[in-house]
Formats: sequence, C-alpha cells, structure tokens
Amino acid sequence: MTRAEAALEDFARATRGAAASFDEQWAIDEHYSDLSVAFGRALVGMMRVPAPELEDFGLKVMLAVDHEVATLTGGEEAMAQLKADARRLAWYGGDRRAHRA
Repeated sequence: MTRAEAALEDFARATRGAAASFDEQWAIDEHYSDLSVAFGRALVGMMRVPAPELEDFGLKVMLAVDHEVATLTGGEEAMAQLKADARRLAWYGGDRRAHRA
C-alpha cells in the first residue's frame, strides 16, 4: 500500500460513522486540505520531469487530464514540459517518428 492509499484509508476511517463535532470536522477538513495541496505539488513536480519513454508520457497525459494540472499552482510550467515531451517522443522534424520495437 502506498502512502497516498494509506492516507486515503485513514481519511475514510476518520470520516465514517457518526457526525464529528465542529472541531473534529475542522481538523479533518484541514488534514484533507493539506493532503490535497501535497498531492497537487507532487503531481506538478512529476509533470516537470521529462518523460523517458512514450509509455511514461502517456501516463503523464492521463494524470494531467484527470487532475486538471494546468489549473494547479505551477501547472503552466508543467504543461510546457508535457508539450516538450510530446514533441520529443512523438515528432521529429515534422515527421512522425518510427515506432520503437
């Protein structure tokens, strides 16, 4: 289990059952917000690293679409790297690159 999956399980466990008091709910919301910010930073950080292979580029595209990376803080630079990956991995001098075996 990854740290992210463990955090999601902890969050689900903490929010299951009877309604929390205002202070408990506030703490849960703050923790969720912290996790959300950390996830966004990690996602943008990953997007800024060049994709070594076409399969990695595909994963980056799926994550970018699923999580609207362009709307995150630092997302514009991340999308610029995604565009550079696309150029490098799929196109060369205006001609489609030969498929790798």
